Amino acid sequence: MDTFFDDWPFLGQLALVLFLLALSGFFSMAETSMLSSNRHRLRAMANGGNAGAALAERLLKRIDSLLSVLLISNNLINTVLPILVTGIALHIFGDSGFVLSIATLLVAFLIIVFSEITPKVIGAAFPEKIASSVGWFILPLTFLFKPLLWFINSFVSGLMKISGLQSSSDSRTMS
Repeated sequence: MDTFFDDWPFLGQLALVLFLLALSGFFSMAETSMLSSNRHRLRAMANGGNAGAALAERLLKRIDSLLSVLLISNNLINTVLPILVTGIALHIFGDSGFVLSIATLLVAFLIIVFSEITPKVIGAAFPEKIASSVGWFILPLTFLFKPLLWFINSFVSGLMKISGLQSSSDSRTMS
């Protein structure tokens, strides 16, 4: 079965995989930095004129939307990556169970190291500095994904109500 990416040159496919790994890492780092940020430091930075810190504060006031944007983006990328890497491996090495196993292990390793652990360690090491920078990329996604965010957050809110985990104050923040 041919895919759209089969017509791409090998270096183009490899560049796309590397770009998606980096983009996934960006979302992981953003998530960790935002959630690890000291709100008092962000407020002090914002009061000192740092517009990025003010934006981070604004995004953190809607933690449900912020997390939804970051997690949806990251999970979409991390779903596409194995498909691309497997397609590349099958094209180069042929169709076999061994190739599929190696491709699966390779992409899992790449995602864990370069898109999860390393970016999260960096995000935790410099939370306010990163949080005050990444908001400029996240804010447009909150508008782009608004209908999807509404649907998913409504679904999550319903699950929390059914399970008895949502307090009345939680219901006003979900949208």
